[in-house]
This record gives sequence, structure tokens and C-alpha cells, in this order.
Amino acid sequence: MNQLRFAGLITIATFMPTVALADILLKGQKSVRHDYQFAASKTLEEHRLVLAPSAGFKGVRKIEPGTRFRLNAKYGGRFYVVPNNEEFPVEFDKEKFGNWPSTRSPQSENSILPVSSPIDSISTTLKFVSVTDSNPIIDVVDHVEHWCEVEQPFESSFPSVSTIALALGLAMFSCLLVFHRLKNRQLNSLPNTPTTK
Repeated sequence: MNQLRFAGLITIATFMPTVALADILLKGQKSVRHDYQFAASKTLEEHRLVLAPSAGFKGVRKIEPGTRFRLNAKYGGRFYVVPNNEEFPVEFDKEKFGNWPSTRSPQSENSILPVSSPIDSISTTLKFVSVTDSNPIIDVVDHVEHWCEVEQPFESSFPSVSTIALALGLAMFSCLLVFHRLKNRQLNSLPNTPTTK
């Protein structure tokens, strides 16, 4: 029994970081997609720029111009320049990568917005300008917030109940007025009868 309890605690401890860092939407919030891509540049052609970690706490993504990707910011995603004398990494090694020039994205990831926001998705274009001994220089070329289509309120061509009621009331009033005038004309057209004493 103790062994089963110990195994359960180990399982919970293993998955807790993932749960804690997951996107938790609060009331009044929504999740939107924020994509990134790099524009073509000579610096990007001459150096091996990667994003790591690229999926959770693992993974390495090589940056290619025009290819969209997610920043993976909540798991510490950074841009690293892989030295030419190093083999291209297939897994993220935090200690090894820490010796290479690196930087965070100059445009932070924004994937949680209020539900009242008209923004449906976001796209950011970056450019690898240069690299120093300590970090790559990356600029923001373009940042676009795509709005969702706002539905127009439904407008019915059929008149409302209040309009119909008002029209009926006016019609009835007009009929009563005409009837009253006709009755007065009939009374006025009758001959006067003499009174007897």
C-alpha cells in the first residue's frame, strides 16, 4: 500500500509543472493564436538560428525564413545561435545551450485576451539583423493583430408589435372620426318638424 502511495506522489510531482504552466483561462478570457516568422536576411543565411525549447521543455526548431512557428514562451523558448563548429542539436540541453549566444523575442507572446477583444489571431515577423559574442540582434519587422468579423445585428423587415398596435389604433380612430362626421351630416340633412302646441 505504501508503495502505491509513493508511486502516486511521484506521478503527481511529475505532472505538476506542466499543469502549473499550462494556459489557464479565467472567466472573461479567451485564447488566440500568436504565430511568428522570420524574414529572409543575409545574417540568417550565414548562421544557424534555432528556437529552444520548441515544444514544452524539449525540442529544437531550426529557424527558416517564412516558416511560421509558436514561440513557446511559457516554457522558456529562446533564440540561440548554434556555433558552426558544433553539431546541430536534436534535443535541448540547457547547460550546453547556455554557452551559446541567445536572446528572447523582442515581441512578447500574447495568446490570452479578454473575450470582449475583437482580435482573433496575431502574427509577428522578425528579422535576424546581426550577432555578437553574447546574443543575436533581432528586430520586429511587422506585427499584425487580425480582427474577427463582427456579425451585424439582425434587422427584420417585418414591423414590430408596437408599430402594428399604433397603426391599428390610428385606423380605428380614423374610422370613428369618419363615422361621427357621417352621422352629423345625416342629422343635419333631416327636415325640421314644427312643434305642436
